[in-house]
Amino acid sequence: DIRNLFKNPDVLPADKIALKWNDPDEEGLVEFMVHENQFSETNIRSGVKKMLASKGKGNQMRIDSFFSVSATKPKPKSKEGDKGKDAKRKSGSAVASSNKKSKK
Repeated sequence: DIRNLFKNPDVLPADKIALKWNDPDEEGLVEFMVHENQFSETNIRSGVKKMLASKGKGNQMRIDSFFSVSATKPKPKSKEGDKGKDAKRKSGSAVASSNKKSKK
């Protein structure tokens, strides 16, 4: 019986439902949230005020509007700079290995 409820739920077709946005019923929300569910009345009233204030504002921005595309220029490689780096790496590793040996 429970399996049948999940496989064949009792739902209305979408074309038979008419949804319409109205201003929230502040007193109804306070009655339900505060008196029946023990929420703070000040938090509920401030939440309703925020909801009413955001109603006139625009839609949410797309994430791609936060980023801009900029072209980067590739840096030219020089053979002298690369050799100097390799020489420093080799000499630095040799010094480091000799320091390890001397600490023992």
